[in-house]
Amino acid sequence: MYMVLPSIWRICFTALQSYRVGDQLYASIDLEQRWFEDGHFYLCTCAALPGLIIYAILLPIYVFLKMKKIDRNDPQTKFKYGFLYIGYRRERWWWEIM
Repeated sequence: MYMVLPSIWRICFTALQSYRVGDQLYASIDLEQRWFEDGHFYLCTCAALPGLIIYAILLPIYVFLKMKKIDRNDPQTKFKYGFLYIGYRRERWWWEIM
């Protein structure tokens, strides 16, 4: 998830991005396609927006709620998820935010 999500977000945001050529807006994915007309509208409403809602909002909330329920003192849990925090010292909890 850590490696794949930024790529999915970039693709979805690229589908919503536009370039101005003269007085017309064109989709950044296909510069022959006018922005939010014909096929680009369907791409945005059927792929990009649902992708952003699922992968940028719902999935992180789901993972956060699942991780919140985990017993952090259980040795099996420490073994399973220890790679996420093994390199950090307790007093440096804020470093990942940076």
